[in-house]
Amino acid sequence: MSHEMISIQVSLYSRALNLQADDVIVSWLPLYHDMGFMACFLLPCFDGRSVGARVPFEWVSRPQVL
Repeated sequence: MSHEMISIQVSLYSRALNLQADDVIVSWLPLYHDMGFMACFLLPCFDGRSVGARVPFEWVSRPQVL
């Protein structure tokens, strides 16, 4: 997959989520999960967004803390 293809996919994902300039991404997905990698690593890298990442096992035991 080329850099251009990844850039296009990240842009389309951001548009599909209708993300606004001040939105923050918060997730419990690990980076080895495809959506964790896409939403919590690539999207912020390309889009300059803030991320609040939680440890998956902590989230499962206490989801209200998110």
